[in-house]
Amino acid sequence: MDVNVDKFAAAIGQIMGVNDPSELAGLFTGQQPPSSDMNDVQKTIASVCRLMSIIFKASKNVGSDGNVDVENNNSGGFQGQQGPQGPQGRQGTPGRQGVQGEKGVQGEQGPQGDEGPQGIQGIQGEQGPRGFPGADGLRGNDGESFFKLEDGIVKNIHNISDMEITSFNNLSFNSNNIVTNGTQICNGNCESHMFEWADGNKSNENRDGRIVYLTNDGKIRLIEQEDSGVGEKLQPIGVVSVNNGVVYNSHPMYWNNKYVCDDYGNIKTKTTYRYTNKKGIVIQSVRRPSKNTKYEIVVTKELNPEFNSEMDYENRYDRPEWSSIALRGNVPVKILASDELDDRWILTNMLNETENIRNVFIR
Repeated sequence: MDVNVDKFAAAIGQIMGVNDPSELAGLFTGQQPPSSDMNDVQKTIASVCRLMSIIFKASKNVGSDGNVDVENNNSGGFQGQQGPQGPQGRQGTPGRQGVQGEKGVQGEQGPQGDEGPQGIQGIQGEQGPRGFPGADGLRGNDGESFFKLEDGIVKNIHNISDMEITSFNNLSFNSNNIVTNGTQICNGNCESHMFEWADGNKSNENRDGRIVYLTNDGKIRLIEQEDSGVGEKLQPIGVVSVNNGVVYNSHPMYWNNKYVCDDYGNIKTKTTYRYTNKKGIVIQSVRRPSKNTKYEIVVTKELNPEFNSEMDYENRYDRPEWSSIALRGNVPVKILASDELDDRWILTNMLNETENIRNVFIR
């Protein structure tokens, strides 16, 4: 027997648990049945080897012409039965789950987009009629208020000895009148009035301290400027002032012709009636409702048809074509050789001999 065949048979014998070669040959030829002590794998191997032995014997009985040798076939052993099907192999162990990859690095933040254009400013609407008085507010936790609303008037409940209001720029009161029982104290040194320049001062020239003269059309000019009318009387009325105590004719809140006025400057008003009808709709009309209907009389200022609400208003005090002119008080004056002085003015101390600037008491 070939050495390799011997090694193969020895290996099969170890698997089958059979050390005797004759016993192993009997298992392969079918002459000896499998032992009951064999497991399913060993029984399957014995069946496969027995089937191979049968096939090998059958192949030897085939002649050279392809016919079966009857004599040899009849003298041969009987064909063995087919062995049982071997058991299904065990399912393999599933592979291990792969390691999760590391988290990627976050990308850099993109650049900020360009700023969009600013929207167009809307048109300011007209001031609506005054609303109904609101309900009284709840009392605060830290004590009573110093003020109360009574018949549309804010009144103080307790006497206030002193009140201080600090404003670093402007403190505006949008009111028709300011009434006091005492003295108004300020740091200004003169009482002034806003006048418009005859030349418009388009170059925004600094004319502080200059004496001004009134023209026939109510505007002002300097001594070196040409007359604006024939036969105009050269009459000094005041001095361009900076440190004013009070300024008249400034119209700080709105255009002076915003409302319709009479010849004396009184603003004309329109009276309407506001009430709620049976359907719960608020009505405001110039017609007075019936006697059984409760209504409120609303008085509004009559708007000038020439007023353009789309135009931004700028205070006269901040416009170059207007200047505050001191009509009374003690102000510094830059006097030119050609200037005329009012006989009522009193010249006091010299401030700058080179520019001929001195204090003048205007009265």
